[in-house]
Amino acid sequence: MLDLHNKIKESFEAAVTNPDNQYPNGSTNWNFVEADVWMDLSKNEVNDSDYSVSKIFDDLTTNYLNSHT
Repeated sequence: MLDLHNKIKESFEAAVTNPDNQYPNGSTNWNFVEADVWMDLSKNEVNDSDYSVSKIFDDLTTNYLNSHT
């Protein structure tokens, strides 16, 4: 699980700073960030119904927003 968490965190950090994932006003398009994270994960590691990925993503998003607002 820790390895999965680290992979998601690494992908999240890249996606949240990607200019393609920002609206013109500078706010984050969280749908694009989440899509990038899912695309980075191998289908062998998780499946679309894997609750842990969503939970980890939500926790990372909360932490990011708390530290950037």
